[in-house]
Amino acid sequence: MIGRYHILDALARRLPAPPPPSPGAPPNAVVFTPGHLGDILHTAPMLRALREDRPDWHTTWLVGPWSLALAKHFASCVSEIVPFAPDHLSYHRGQSPLRQSAAAQWRLGLRLRCLAPAAFVSTANESPEARWLANMLRPSIWSGMGDRRPPRVHPSVQTHFTPYAKDVPESLSKLALLRPFGIEPEPARAALFFPLPPDLLRAADAFLAAEAIDPARPLVLLSPGSGWPGKNWPADRYLALADALLSANRAQVAWLGTAAEASALFPSTPLPGKNWMGRLELDLLAAVMSRAALWIGNDSGPMHLAAAAGCPTLSLWGPTEPAKWAPSGPTHRHIRLHLRCPGCEYWNPAARCLRPTHECMEAISLPAVLSALAPYLP
Repeated sequence: MIGRYHILDALARRLPAPPPPSPGAPPNAVVFTPGHLGDILHTAPMLRALREDRPDWHTTWLVGPWSLALAKHFASCVSEIVPFAPDHLSYHRGQSPLRQSAAAQWRLGLRLRCLAPAAFVSTANESPEARWLANMLRPSIWSGMGDRRPPRVHPSVQTHFTPYAKDVPESLSKLALLRPFGIEPEPARAALFFPLPPDLLRAADAFLAAEAIDPARPLVLLSPGSGWPGKNWPADRYLALADALLSANRAQVAWLGTAAEASALFPSTPLPGKNWMGRLELDLLAAVMSRAALWIGNDSGPMHLAAAAGCPTLSLWGPTEPAKWAPSGPTHRHIRLHLRCPGCEYWNPAARCLRPTHECMEAISLPAVLSALAPYLP
């Protein structure tokens, strides 16, 4: 629980100063990104900018074990990737094998402390575990997200905090964390990306051929799930959308998501089109997305992955902020017709909708979605 980090933090503040870096050694930086798919993808442009502008820096990227496989796709942007699992339900989501003991995390902190990092960058909002890491590492500068310097930070640590801005794209907000190190955020550097080597693209083409997908006809990917049911467009409308696309012969349709999402959303309903839910590993999924004409879905990790893979997106929004999280650019569109209700805990995976129905998502009609397809499909 959170109390663990208050104890670790109190111990860290009592440690003597770490040894200085060796003379002539390159500066060390530690970047802390504890979140899931979307957080990793939105941090990657920042890491690439840091590598391009400070190529001599040794950068250690701390990521949740739940994101380790994804983070490895961006290994060229950092020096090393180290798993660190904050003890929060919103991060580990009840997956016991991915949790770490307090003793293991203390040992990890001691190892990172030996790097004597000049920079510590935390890409999530200020938290007890981020403050513990800052006090443990004693960097020259801690750059993070928040409105003020957190309490009980060791006086030797300079802090530069960037206030949360709900109308600034997330990847651009993360680029702004490099400002204290002389790197200005440029919108052109904020675009999401996902490395797609030739062998991965060949694997995607082979998969599509085996699934009898005609490369001459548009392929539309539907992602009906998300990390919280309150963000989901009604499942029956996704079914109606697929039927409309197929009956009008406007596109080929394939369904994406996890096996658990398939069971929860469509427990006994055959899916029209190709059912790929639970079948594609992350890297192959990204490559398949790069071959599609359009991705349609909720605010979710697959939305960010589709944009990073170069697939046009049409995203459907209710409780969350499209100005912050929706993909940007001429090939991406979003629909939001109803703001979230006061008191909505849209960020909490254990929360329940405040209304009998999810009014913000119910407000998006099937005709509204079909009308928005005109720029993408004949």
